[in-house]
Amino acid sequence: MTVRFATDEERAQLAATSDLTPNSIILAWDPPGGGPPVFAVVRTVVEVDPWHFNGHHPRTMWLAQLAIENFLKGSGVAEYYHRVKTSDETFINILQKMGAENTSEAPEFRFKRRL
Repeated sequence: MTVRFATDEERAQLAATSDLTPNSIILAWDPPGGGPPVFAVVRTVVEVDPWHFNGHHPRTMWLAQLAIENFLKGSGVAEYYHRVKTSDETFINILQKMGAENTSEAPEFRFKRRL
């Protein structure tokens, strides 16, 4: 049950589908019975979740986001992550206009596990 770092070749194979950041590490576990390894991308990121816009107009939402982003950028943050409900078309539209990338391949649930 040994965990190892992924090789450069494995990392290159996973890069297109793993949203790797400069701080990402990829761990690999080789099953005892053989077969392909299991990979886990581990990244330390800044996450803004949730946003509480409290019913504000989309322009105010946009201005608030710019203000928070400027604060983060001034603090040395290069990128951040956040969740958006697929039903929140207003916020999705704002994010797309601001150039944010959707990193989800499909609607998903988010879990937290305390260790």
